[in-house]
Amino acid sequence: MRSWSKFGWRVCGVASHVEAVRVASGAVDKTAEYWIPVLLSKSSEFKRKDPQWSVDDISAELLCWLSTQTKQPYNLLLDAKYLDPSQDTPVENLHTYLLGHKKYAWYDMHSSWDDSTQALFAIRLQSTDTNGLTILPISICLYDAVPKRFNQQTLQNAHANCRALGELGAALWIAEIDDLEQYLEDLEVWIDNVLDAWARIDPAKILKKIKLHLLKHLPAHIRRFGPSCFNAVFRMCSVLSNHQAPSRDIALKNGELGRLTHIISGGYWHAYSATASRMDTASPNEAQDLPKDVCPVGSWVIDRHFIARIIEILHSSKGNQTLDLVTLHEFTLSEALHHYYEMPVLHKPERHHLVVNSETIQFIINVQHDCQAAGCSATGSTRQRQERMESGQELSCIEHVADDEQYIINTHALHNAARLRCYLPRYLTVPQPLIMNRKEWHVEIAVGLRVTQSAKRTQTQEKAAVT
Repeated sequence: MRSWSKFGWRVCGVASHVEAVRVASGAVDKTAEYWIPVLLSKSSEFKRKDPQWSVDDISAELLCWLSTQTKQPYNLLLDAKYLDPSQDTPVENLHTYLLGHKKYAWYDMHSSWDDSTQALFAIRLQSTDTNGLTILPISICLYDAVPKRFNQQTLQNAHANCRALGELGAALWIAEIDDLEQYLEDLEVWIDNVLDAWARIDPAKILKKIKLHLLKHLPAHIRRFGPSCFNAVFRMCSVLSNHQAPSRDIALKNGELGRLTHIISGGYWHAYSATASRMDTASPNEAQDLPKDVCPVGSWVIDRHFIARIIEILHSSKGNQTLDLVTLHEFTLSEALHHYYEMPVLHKPERHHLVVNSETIQFIINVQHDCQAAGCSATGSTRQRQERMESGQELSCIEHVADDEQYIINTHALHNAARLRCYLPRYLTVPQPLIMNRKEWHVEIAVGLRVTQSAKRTQTQEKAAVT
């Protein structure tokens, strides 16, 4: 929506039309918003002085006056050729999701904890199995540490919010999308679940935090731009900058990358004085980039046909020939999701060890022990490691009960999330709505929100009158 369209309605004195379009589109031009009320006021003044003035005359007079006041009554980006700011500026997941939703959820969850709960949470973080993750244990959120002094409804809301955010986060940072329509359909459900989870906690938050609303624009932007796998490239451009003019350096580097991509993909630039030529390139039927994960003993991996845990790694070399074998303990994938975490469950059979070639292992995944079902508690102890050596200081840790019986596949992990989703059966990964009758539920909470917001406005007015 262009600002001049706004001016066309405003100078005619019809504010309601513009307001309706602004609300429908969500577009706000801060520069134009300063001049629009001024023009609206002058338009009303002209009508009062001479009711016979036509709409065209008033519009021409006001635009003439405006040209004497400023040369740019709206945002400069609106004049940029081939640029539509509302369509060409996609949602930035780093700030919208990680520095927005994740930070809000963490604050809402931990701000009321006492010292004992914080200590328990720290122990659980340090006891987390980080194999298959590319982040430190302290970055992992385990929901069992939610304080027990909360009422049951608060616990359920906090857990639903964490689970919804985890499901959405694992689906955002992917390198490629195999089935775009299916992915966007699932994404809509994940986004709705996040917003509904926030509405359970505080319905007014979506009015205060623009980053909640921005999630609804993600499907359209992904359809237009593709998956959000560009953050790593953007970050490296920033790291390699001398930080004297970082935005300029990043823009130049992206231009160079775009030029290289254009050449490699077979493109060329039209030049009358040059003869076009094309480089010979190989055309394989299919190229597959394996993740090249480091899989130590004890890590969980996906083989071609099953999920297993590495027991030992055998290496044999004879002359120029080498052979790498891996002893795996195969686990059985449950047909149902975990009742609390809603993640796939692994069960250990009585005896099922296999020796396979290391080349059959596809990628590593993150699996956690089902401490809730086993009743694990912070009764164990371990020695703290400093400079890769054990020190004399002891730390509390989680002591696992029935350690080898039942495990949970961490589908919220970002590493290999897309590969894991493709491997698992569809019925274990299909998103389920948090609220079934969403429209009726939204109407219900909106009624209560109007009452609450009205009371807050009245309280604010009374406080302002006193001061």
